[in-house]
Amino acid sequence: MRYLKTLALGAVMVAGSTLSIQAQELHFIMCGGEIRDADQTVVDAFTAANPGVTVNIEAVPW
Repeated sequence: MRYLKTLALGAVMVAGSTLSIQAQELHFIMCGGEIRDADQTVVDAFTAANPGVTVNIEAVPW
């Protein structure tokens, strides 16, 4: 019986850990009307360091 409880607990832990491994999408709004090269460089570095994360940049005027 103890083996069955341990097995069930392990299955729940594995199932719970896979739920947190999902792709994420961020929406980043830049005020000023244009996306500068420096802004794009920072976003590119962030997405390279965080696989599975997509950053969508939107430039809006003041």
